[in-house]
Amino acid sequence: MSGIGSEARFRFNSLHGVAKQYGLGDLLDSNKTFLPEGDVLYVDGTNGSDLASRDGQTWDQSFKTIVYAISRASSYDAIYIGPGTYEDEQIIIDVQGLKLFGCDTSNNHYKTLLYSDAAYPMIQISAHEVEIAHLGFAHAYADTTIELGKANADACYKVHIHDCKFDGWGTATAAIKEYDSTCDTPDLHVENCLFRSYAGDVIYSNYTRARYNDNIILVEANYSGITHVPTAAGRPDTIIAGNKIIGANSGDTGIEVVNAPTAGMLIVYDNYVMNCATSITQGATHTGFCNNYVGGDAGGTLFDPIA
Repeated sequence: MSGIGSEARFRFNSLHGVAKQYGLGDLLDSNKTFLPEGDVLYVDGTNGSDLASRDGQTWDQSFKTIVYAISRASSYDAIYIGPGTYEDEQIIIDVQGLKLFGCDTSNNHYKTLLYSDAAYPMIQISAHEVEIAHLGFAHAYADTTIELGKANADACYKVHIHDCKFDGWGTATAAIKEYDSTCDTPDLHVENCLFRSYAGDVIYSNYTRARYNDNIILVEANYSGITHVPTAAGRPDTIIAGNKIIGANSGDTGIEVVNAPTAGMLIVYDNYVMNCATSITQGATHTGFCNNYVGGDAGGTLFDPIA
């Protein structure tokens, strides 16, 4: 493993302690068997090979790189990515229903880490119904870790990202964001993930039926944990719930609402926002806010703005 790969692995392992501290103790700890809808392809960065003669359908026949496995995949296939650190692959997912799972050779999830310091997003998704789970991301370049959509593309529907760890190394500018901040991503669902060290707003979305729940987000100074930017009126029923957002108390915001959503279209509840200079912005319609808790050095209180 290279020196950079070793450092990335060290940072990734240290996230275990953060997850346990803030209540995601089972993230990457428990066993889980995945049930794909299509075929399963396997990737083993140590023992695999990208030879055309391999079929990738067992660990003994595994491919070496994620990119090559995607090139051999069909709609609704799953790719099981074995343990190890995968460096600087530019992963473009254009296969509908594709699933990327980090796991071990018994098909239970494992500590699989993707690292990049190259000049592009780590993963670009332009297909519908993509699922990403049980992966670690160490992103040491000023770009988005997972980018949804692409130029001149239609909306990107039903992407599900869960049980992942994201480390922006103080360099990456967003963990999850639409292409050019404008591509529609209806039914985007991000849950049970841990985010830290991003030099930008961590999660940025225009939200159409989005769900962000039960994540831990460590926010750097002058940025936001979750930024809600509806690009048009009537964006339906977005839910932000059960997240723990911890700030640096220096120009940062826990949940930022930009532009007024249509009343009743944004529901924000049971979030804990701690040590942020601004907890939840109040410059928009907040008819769906309830049971949000704001804490700091002096204690905390319920915070449910109505404007």
